[in-house]
Amino acid sequence: MESFMRYFTYAFPGFLRQIFILILVPASLSIQTVCGQVSVDKTEFNGRESYALQNSHMRISMLTGGGYIAELRLLSAGGKESINPMYIPHYKTIDTHDYKPESHEGQYGVGRNAKLMAGYTGHYLCFPYFGGGVSSEEEALGYSTHGEAYTVKYSVEEKMEGNAAIITASAELPMTKYAISRSFTMLPGQPVVLVEEAIENLENFDRPYHWVQHITFGKPFIEYGKTRVDAPVSRIAFSSKKDDPANVNTVKWPMVSTAAGGSINAGVFDSDQGEGLYRAWLIDPEEQYTWFTMYHTERDLLVGYIFPASKNPWIGDWQENQRSQSFPRSGKTVAWGLELGNSPFGSGPSNIEQDKFFDTETFQWIGAGEEKKQSYLIFLLPIDESFMGVKELKLEDGAIVLIERETATPIRIANGLTAPK
Repeated sequence: MESFMRYFTYAFPGFLRQIFILILVPASLSIQTVCGQVSVDKTEFNGRESYALQNSHMRISMLTGGGYIAELRLLSAGGKESINPMYIPHYKTIDTHDYKPESHEGQYGVGRNAKLMAGYTGHYLCFPYFGGGVSSEEEALGYSTHGEAYTVKYSVEEKMEGNAAIITASAELPMTKYAISRSFTMLPGQPVVLVEEAIENLENFDRPYHWVQHITFGKPFIEYGKTRVDAPVSRIAFSSKKDDPANVNTVKWPMVSTAAGGSINAGVFDSDQGEGLYRAWLIDPEEQYTWFTMYHTERDLLVGYIFPASKNPWIGDWQENQRSQSFPRSGKTVAWGLELGNSPFGSGPSNIEQDKFFDTETFQWIGAGEEKKQSYLIFLLPIDESFMGVKELKLEDGAIVLIERETATPIRIANGLTAPK
């Protein structure tokens, strides 16, 4: 056993707590690699091959089949683990590259959604298109809802840089002719992960693309009226029709004044049993980062993501509370998906180019043979029942700083990783 002392400051309403925590770190939970107090473990998650990065504060698990982020857990002294907030279906999933219509349609439904339902877990990437606008001809060729990135198997490499542990998952998309990679970097003693993604156009011509993260949370973290989210939202579209008067609204987060003269709280999971919704949030154009934080008012965990706003101006707000009766959801799915990226509304592989919405682009171009990159941060924070939400998020040298709603109290989360770009 190896021990070390760390200092934390968490500021909560009404008082400041300076907590000295003695953390005992096992020699390794890993079957492969240990870097300081960060381990890399090749293992299984719900029967599917996965890699887990873990330090004394956090664990993140990625499936090699589809690249899904299936697990985020906050860890504390004594081996205590938080709940996993990510969406895990009530039915048994498989790696999507193993999906075969003739064998599996009875288990995962039929049509363009079946391949997605087969592997759907947590956070996955919608690329190179976002949405379910797949024609019958495209479906016959193997195209499915939300692109190809989640349908392939990723090869994984591990490496150490200083005291950082890094895993890199990479794959080629055979139908759409892209190469894609996603790297995860973790430092000891910090509840933060840096994710770096790259896409490469393998064709010899320019083309449009969608690059959207489908970050899906599930029960028990998602619960009607009790799960809250904060984000720097400037406008909200209730409809994909640009001239719909319902889209004329004023946002003073989390409250939205509607065109009909009413108001709604957009920052709460407000789909009751049997209900669901989709709205598109436009991030404030003055913001450097597109970020969100999510928490449950009766649980001790906050989850946060931070992206570069210039590449990710949109967040789709998708809520599902046992509404869909289609198989295999069968009226049992409770999920809140935040679909964050460069497009607010779905299309298909042949109609990616869409008009601007709220004077903002809804897709981007990549040149022949060009590679594009972006990075983002995922972080976790312990909270208590007095937590009021997040009014503002800032990145400072060595820390992510949350400004608490109502109290304006700063909460600092140690972060030695690079800022999103």
